[in-house]
Amino acid sequence: MAELLVRAAPHWKDSFTQDQIDALQGEELDEYNARTQIGDVVCVYEDGVCTEDPSPNSKFILIKIPGVTLAQAKQYVRRVSKVENKKRILLKRRKFRIPENWVKNKVDQGKRTVVVSKQQAKQALINSIEEKNG
Repeated sequence: MAELLVRAAPHWKDSFTQDQIDALQGEELDEYNARTQIGDVVCVYEDGVCTEDPSPNSKFILIKIPGVTLAQAKQYVRRVSKVENKKRILLKRRKFRIPENWVKNKVDQGKRTVVVSKQQAKQALINSIEEKNG
């Protein structure tokens, strides 16, 4: 079973106004665009590594998926970057994410650890993991 630590709270830069975003340039804009977002899989672990539930005030939820190996889950923590002038620029902290509404729904239900074990629910979750745009 793989365990996925997923961002469940907004990044502090999500509160920027459009004027603040428009004022960003260069590396600041790159950092803003590459920030973590709700649904980003921050880390993946082997079964049993996370022995405690995230606290109710945590910025994260833990999703446990029986039948998915650590090797399979590692694809969800891939970054997106480019090389420009011999310098690697991070475009996105994560290439994939769990749909934001799925994560928010679990948080609204007071769940900080979710075990997705029924085959139908597990397949629906895996199928819903989306590649981030832009």
